[in-house]
Amino acid sequence: MLKSVAEIEDIMAYVYVVEDDKNISEIESFALKNAGHTVVECASGKEFHKLMRDRIPDMILLDVMLPDEDGLEILRKIRQTPETRRVPVIMVTAKTTELDKVKGLDLGADDYITKPFSATYLKARVKNLLAQRQKLQTLYRQNLMQAGAVAAVADEQSIGNVQDNPQ
Repeated sequence: MLKSVAEIEDIMAYVYVVEDDKNISEIESFALKNAGHTVVECASGKEFHKLMRDRIPDMILLDVMLPDEDGLEILRKIRQTPETRRVPVIMVTAKTTELDKVKGLDLGADDYITKPFSATYLKARVKNLLAQRQKLQTLYRQNLMQAGAVAAVADEQSIGNVQDNPQ
């Protein structure tokens, strides 16, 4: 039976915070570490890509305006790469127009938080997104197990038909 988001225990995640403003990065990191997550900070696209070669995180908080690469371009690359396309990404940015938000969501962002934001709100959005992903993974696993059971029954029936009706 699936649990509601409120019933799911806190999920501890490995999170990359991609933010060039040290003050914002510290707020994000502090909030997430306080919630029990492991956080790795980086301030540029170059640093982020290096981290991604070493380990794919459970979640990414991504600024749009980075010094060396546009965060939306990073998002596009994440979504085009098979190994990373399912990693949840929350855009955390000062770009606040509706057009900016829609562009980020259209490119595959799972959420879009505008600056300034509260640490409590950030933690709630992260928790909610991780819980949704956990529920989806549980459903996926259940469907795979059911499909496997159906296939096994079909195989047994096929084998039985061949044994009952030898040619």
